[in-house]
Amino acid sequence: MNAIFIMAFVLASCLTGAYFLHKPIRILNRDKVLYLFGVAALLLGLRLFQVLWERGPGQPRFSDPIFGWNEPVFLSAAIMVLVVCALLVPIVIRRGEERKSAGKGAEETERLLAAVLSASPVGFCLLKEDIIQWVNQALCDILGRGAEELEGRSIAGLYAEEGEHERVKTQLLNGCTSSEGAGAAACWIRGNGSTLHCLLQAAPTGMSTLDGKRVLAVMDTSELKRKEEALLESEERYRRFFEEDLAAAYVSTPDGRLLSCNPAFVRIFGFPSVEAAITSDLNFLQPASDSEAGVVELIRKRKKIENYRCELNRCDGKRVHVVMNAVGTFTRQGELTLLKGYLLDVTDQKNLEEQLRQAQKMEAVGRLAGGIAHDFNNLLTAITGYADTLESNLKGEDALRKNAEEIRRAAERAAALTSQLLAFSRKQVLRPRVLDLRDVVARMEEMLRRLIGENIALCTAVDEGLWRVKADQGQIEQVIMNLVVNARDAMPQGGRLLIEARNVELDGSYVSRHMAVNPGSYVLLAVSDDGMGMSSETISHLFEPFYTTKEQGKGTGLGLATVYGIVTQSGGHIWVYSEPGEGTTFKIYLPRVEGEVEEVLPARQEAIPVEGSETILLVEDDDLVRNMICETLKQNGYTMLNAASGDEALNLCGDHEGVIDLLVTDVVMPGMNGRELAERLSTAYPRLKTLFISGYTDHGIVHNGILDPETDFLQKPFKLDALARKIRQIMDS
Repeated sequence: MNAIFIMAFVLASCLTGAYFLHKPIRILNRDKVLYLFGVAALLLGLRLFQVLWERGPGQPRFSDPIFGWNEPVFLSAAIMVLVVCALLVPIVIRRGEERKSAGKGAEETERLLAAVLSASPVGFCLLKEDIIQWVNQALCDILGRGAEELEGRSIAGLYAEEGEHERVKTQLLNGCTSSEGAGAAACWIRGNGSTLHCLLQAAPTGMSTLDGKRVLAVMDTSELKRKEEALLESEERYRRFFEEDLAAAYVSTPDGRLLSCNPAFVRIFGFPSVEAAITSDLNFLQPASDSEAGVVELIRKRKKIENYRCELNRCDGKRVHVVMNAVGTFTRQGELTLLKGYLLDVTDQKNLEEQLRQAQKMEAVGRLAGGIAHDFNNLLTAITGYADTLESNLKGEDALRKNAEEIRRAAERAAALTSQLLAFSRKQVLRPRVLDLRDVVARMEEMLRRLIGENIALCTAVDEGLWRVKADQGQIEQVIMNLVVNARDAMPQGGRLLIEARNVELDGSYVSRHMAVNPGSYVLLAVSDDGMGMSSETISHLFEPFYTTKEQGKGTGLGLATVYGIVTQSGGHIWVYSEPGEGTTFKIYLPRVEGEVEEVLPARQEAIPVEGSETILLVEDDDLVRNMICETLKQNGYTMLNAASGDEALNLCGDHEGVIDLLVTDVVMPGMNGRELAERLSTAYPRLKTLFISGYTDHGIVHNGILDPETDFLQKPFKLDALARKIRQIMDS
C-alpha cells in the first residue's frame, strides 16, 4: 500500500513539475513562486523515482532515509506533501482573489463600454450567439424600434431578405480574424416596415467582451445609398445623353487624334464602330479648303467657336454639312491640349433649304411662264382665228391660201410651246381619272421602242397588283415620253433603258429629307438609263424652262420642265439621281387612290351645226380676240353683246331688255374674274349658260388643275370652228 502511494506521489510530482515548466518564460512572467513550486515538485518526484529504481536485494527499505536523514520514506513524502500544500494554498487563494478582481474589472469595463457606446452617434449592439444582449439609443433611432423590442431577440429577424443573415454572418466571421475586423453591407427592416441600408462592422476576434459577447457597429448608409444611386443614375443619364445624342460629340488632341466620340459621330461620318473611329485621324474629315488646322487655330485664338458652319468629308468620301461648337482645354501657360466639340449634321437641312430655294425659283419662273402663256395664247387665238378666216375665204388655187396655211401652222407650233409653259407653271386644265400605270406602260411600249431606236434596249419591270393612281392619262403619257426621249439623248452610242413601276411606302425618314412630301402609299414610276449622267450643277437647273445641255437647235429645254409641272400638278413629286458616267434615274411618286379603273370611250364624230340665233354675251379683255370672236359668231347668226370687263358686262345687261342665252367669258380679267361674273348674272338670268375661255386659268374654275364639275371650258388658243361647235353643243344640251 505504501508502495502504491509512493508511486502515485512520484507520478504526480513529475507531471506537476513538467506542467509548470513546459513554458517557463510565460509562467515566470506571471508568477515566480508558482514557477519555483514546479521546480521543487519536479526534483522531489525525480528523487523518489531514483530511490524506487535503485531499491532491490540488500537495498534499504522504505524506512531508510531518503535525503540522508533518519526519517522513513513515507514520512519524508508526507513532509514534502505538507510543504507543497503550504506553498500551493496561498497561490490558490491569490488566484481566486485575482479572478474576483478580474470579474469586477470586466463588469466595470462593460459598464464603461456601454456608457461610451450609448453616447456614440453610431448604432452599436452586443451579441451573444446571434442574440441581441444590448443596444444603444443610436441604433434604436436608426431602426425606429425601442430597446425592449430589440434586446433578447435574434438579429436574424432584422434582415430584409431570407438567407441574407447567413451570408453576412459568414462574411463577418471570415473577416474577424484580421486586426481591423470585418464589414458587410446589409438591408434591415425598420419598425415602420421600410428598408434600411446599413453597413455592419464587427470587432476583431481578440476584442470580444466577457462571456463571449461581441460588439457590432451599425451605420445607416441609406442616404449614402440614395446618393450612390443618384450618382449612378446621373452617370447613366449622361452616358445615354452622350451615346443617344443626335449631335456628334468628340474629344480630340490639337493634332487631330480622336480620343473619344459617341455613336452619333460614328453614324454621321460613316465609321463602322466607335473603336474604328478612335483609331482615325480627324484631319482627313475636312476638305483642304477648310482644314482641321484652321479650326484649331480659331480655337487657339478665341478659346471656343460657336455655330461654325463647314463642310466635312465622310469615310466614304461624301460630303456632310455640319454646324460645329467646340471649346479648347488650355494649360496655365496657355497651351492648347484638348478640343471638345459637338457637330450637328445639317446636311438634310441644307438640302431642304436648297430644295426650297429651287421650288421658289421654279414658282417664280412658273408665274412668269404662265403670264407669258396667257398673253401669247390671246395673240395666238387671234392669229389662228384670222388665219382660218383668211384660209376659208381664199380659193384652193390661190397662192395666198398657202401663206395662210403657213401662218396657221406657225401658230400651232407656238401654241404647243405655250402649252408646255402652262404645263410647267401648273396652270393647264387636267382631266384626271383612275389609272392603272401597268396598262399605260403596256400600251406605250411598242411606240417607245420605235422612238428610241434599235441600239437601245428597252426593258420594263412593272409589279403585279400595282395600286391605282388618279391622273390625266394624256399628261402621264407625255411624262413617260419626255423622260424616254431624255434618256435616249443621253445614250448616243446605245445602252439600256429601264421603265419600272411598283408600290412603295414613304415613311417619316424619307419625308424629312424631301420638302412638300407627305408620308403614305405611293406608286413609283421610274425611268433609268446607263448614259453619261449629270453633275450636281446640272441637276440643280434640270427642271428650269429653256435649260438644256443639248446643242443649239436640238431641244427647247421644256421637256423636263413640262414633266415637273405635270407631276406636281397631279399631286406627286419627282426626284432625280445621277452622277457623271453612272447614268440617270428619274423617280416619280404618285399618290395611291382607291377605285376601279375608269375607261374612256372614244368620242363619236357627229356633224354639229355651227349656226344659231340665240343671244350671246361675250366678255373678253383682249380687244383683238373679242373682235374676232364677235365677228365670227355674228356670221353664224348669233346676236352679240360685247364687253371688255365684268363691270361693263353688268352695266350692259342692266340696259338690255331681252333674254341672254349664253355667257362666253374669259376667266382671267382685271377686276372681276369670269367665275364671279357668272355668279352675279345667274341671279338675274337663272337659265343662263356659261362657256369659259382662257389660255391661263387660276383658281376661278379649277382646283389643283381639275375643272369644276358641270363647267364648260375651252382652252386658248382654239380654232373658230371648234368654238362654234362648242357653243352649239352647250345650247343644245
